[in-house]
Formats: sequence, structure tokens, C-alpha cells
Amino acid sequence: MCFADNAAGEACGAGVGDCEPGTTCFYTDDTLTTTECFPNGLNGGECGYGFGLCAEEFGLICYANDAEFSSYSCVPAVGEGEACEYGVQGCLDGLFCDQGFCAPISE
Repeated sequence: MCFADNAAGEACGAGVGDCEPGTTCFYTDDTLTTTECFPNGLNGGECGYGFGLCAEEFGLICYANDAEFSSYSCVPAVGEGEACEYGVQGCLDGLFCDQGFCAPISE
């Protein structure tokens, strides 16, 4: 069965449908039980549970503002060897911020 895309603020997910362009289906809180369409965050905007994700088309990722991971913001994503800092710019997938620079995650 096909469902129409839902607008920001509407429910989304299995049996309900996806979200309109410019919005993302994401959890409303850390219980991971309810999803909703949230507008994609812009640079400096809040992101995470209850806020949604960031506008990937602008090279943004949702990244912690501090070492306690108490809040998150949309920041530019940077690659290996580039400078990183909480709340300023974050590392691309597969990398982590090591002493102020993005480095590969080793297993």
C-alpha cells in the first residue's frame, strides 16, 4: 500500500508513510517509540530527539555541543585530518574527533 508523504509535525513511519522533502522522520524522544516529521535543521540549529536531523544537502551533521552529549546542533561535517570541535564542526561517519582533529575509528 502506498501512503502520501507527511508534513512537518505529522506522524511518520511504517503504516503511516514517509515525510515530505525538507523534513525527516525521527524519534520524538529517547524512548524510541514515536516518530514524527521534523524540518531538516540548518547550521547551528538544534537536532536530535524531538528536533530531527540536519540538512545533509548542505553538508551538515548532528553533533554534540559538549563532552557530556547533553545537547546537539547541526554543524558542518569535515573529513579526516580536518579540525573538529564540539558544537562547531563534526567528523564524517567512520571518523571521530581525536585531540581536535578527525581521525579514523580503529577496531
